[in-house]
Amino acid sequence: TIPHHVADESLPFSWEEFDQEYTPVVEIYQCRGNGEHPGCPKNKPLTRHNPTRFREAYIDYALAEKRYKMGFIASGDHNSIGVGLAALWVEEVSRKGILEALRSRRCFATTGDKIFVDFIINGFMGGETLTAQSTPRISLHVESVKSIQSIEILKDSKVVKKIVPSGMRTNYTEELDAPEFHIGSSCYYYLRVI
Repeated sequence: TIPHHVADESLPFSWEEFDQEYTPVVEIYQCRGNGEHPGCPKNKPLTRHNPTRFREAYIDYALAEKRYKMGFIASGDHNSIGVGLAALWVEEVSRKGILEALRSRRCFATTGDKIFVDFIINGFMGGETLTAQSTPRISLHVESVKSIQSIEILKDSKVVKKIVPSGMRTNYTEELDAPEFHIGSSCYYYLRVI
């Protein structure tokens, strides 16, 4: 079960009734907008859909306040205006492989652009959980059909590093220390590619 358009005004999602065993991923984007946090990029892409006023419906509330672990997908909904895409890292190309990747949170979402994202921290793929005794190393690789404007690394839903590749680059690779990491704390990281 995947929560669908969580931050839409007409049907805001309640994270109070939630079971991670059945819901390892959440739909962060579709034609009704981005449900990441209030005021996030593409929060209101269409005039006929409005974002909710309830902060508790957004995904950053579930991640930061409830400490849920979720992967992100996007979808095209059921009409021609939906442009979101879900991308998965599968071990085998089959129904079983797709379900296993979703359950393991080895996935990412796009707003329709066909991009490749490889995001690894200390050898763990995005969506996995790790324990670090020292500052972890992030390895990231992004490929896009269109030129990359920026790559943002978010920690606990806040941008902690912004990378602006020079020129009209359609790929970017870097290794770096995880920004603002504090030993002994619990946190999560993810990427936003524009």
